[in-house]
Amino acid sequence: MKFKPVSDNVLVVLDKPVEKTESGIFLPSNGVTEKDSQARTGVVVAVGDGYFDPSMNKLRPMMLKVGQRVVFTKFAGTDLRINGEDMIVLGEYDIQGIIEE
Repeated sequence: MKFKPVSDNVLVVLDKPVEKTESGIFLPSNGVTEKDSQARTGVVVAVGDGYFDPSMNKLRPMMLKVGQRVVFTKFAGTDLRINGEDMIVLGEYDIQGIIEE
């Protein structure tokens, strides 16, 4: 199945939840996960065409690009499962930042 976001939406593949803390403590599968305690992260796999700004009468292009690793708000977006992978559709405004490594 293919999915193409519309307008100023992006499709992000979610990072896997942490199974072990930095200090070496293993987290049970039904316990607190990274999603519960921290910001969510993932990789952009598809972007929409942009937002049509009626005041300028033109399309505002997307700031995000495919392949960028991003941080987004904890409860934002719509969770999906596409081809067995956990993904989320977000509005560009839900993205808090780009992780540069």
